[in-house]
Amino acid sequence: MSDYWDSLRIGVTGAGGFIGSRLVRALAANGARVRALVHQTPLAENVEILRGDVTDAGFMAKFCDGLDGIFHLATALGNRRIPQSEFMRINAHGTTVLLQQARRAGVKRVVHFGSAGIFGRTSGRELLTEQHQGHPVDAYEKSKAAGEQAAMSWESLPEVCVIRPGWVYGEGDPRTFKLIRRIHSGLFFIAGSGRILQTPVYIDDLVAAALAVYRQGIHGRDYNAAGNAVTVNELTKAIAVALGRNRRFAHIPVSLLLPAAWIMEPLFALAGREAPLNRARLAFFRRGKPLDSTRIRTELRVGFDTSLQQGLEKTVRGYREMGWLPPA
Repeated sequence: MSDYWDSLRIGVTGAGGFIGSRLVRALAANGARVRALVHQTPLAENVEILRGDVTDAGFMAKFCDGLDGIFHLATALGNRRIPQSEFMRINAHGTTVLLQQARRAGVKRVVHFGSAGIFGRTSGRELLTEQHQGHPVDAYEKSKAAGEQAAMSWESLPEVCVIRPGWVYGEGDPRTFKLIRRIHSGLFFIAGSGRILQTPVYIDDLVAAALAVYRQGIHGRDYNAAGNAVTVNELTKAIAVALGRNRRFAHIPVSLLLPAAWIMEPLFALAGREAPLNRARLAFFRRGKPLDSTRIRTELRVGFDTSLQQGLEKTVRGYREMGWLPPA
């Protein structure tokens, strides 16, 4: 693979995030010359780093200049304190600005990172294919849907593909760590029945899938990228096993937890803090968006080879090495 990347100049937006930083590392390791766009988070990799706003056309013209291809990960994440206009500015308008400046700079390929959030409210018990009709609910989901639409409808150069990750996990991910830390504490409970499905994908497998989409993906095509489906019960039990913790958890009806979340969110927001119980956390138990990855597996021959238990053991070991968890 390194021979392919050796001659390429590749840009990565959102390079300071968990997925973006691992992608930058993989590209550099394979010989690509990487230009990384970060907003605030520092980047440890020894690559060209630019800091700026993805919606600034002048800045993005500078970012795109001389690049062969781009991985677009810059996004406003699902924090309910972010105004709806900010979600749309970054996730939707930012995608359009990037594509416009990439075209002017002669960039050949763009891989846009989408979100399973575009599917909105689902049963959580049916695998979602790329053809599934989405019904985004909140501001984040609607903005990501608009961004994906901008990418999927792009008709001129650069060629554009969309990769849509499942539930990404791995060492160094602060989002995954919140769940793992709660299970490690012994104070964890499951909201609802735990039968909602998730499709976890280990970070290294997702990065490999993204590189494959860049190399082989068809212009205007979207690709779900996720591992095998498991229930929340199975996923949390697997985390407990990796941690060496109790595998049995209490179940509390969602109907009892939602009112508490509604009350706690604004109270903690006044102090500039995230409520320990909030709708975003409950969504993990209520609104699973399990992805069917048949297309990427068959068309691009992408395999997600890291088993859930292997990936979680690597993840827990990594957190311990980083000092985020105490030694075993």
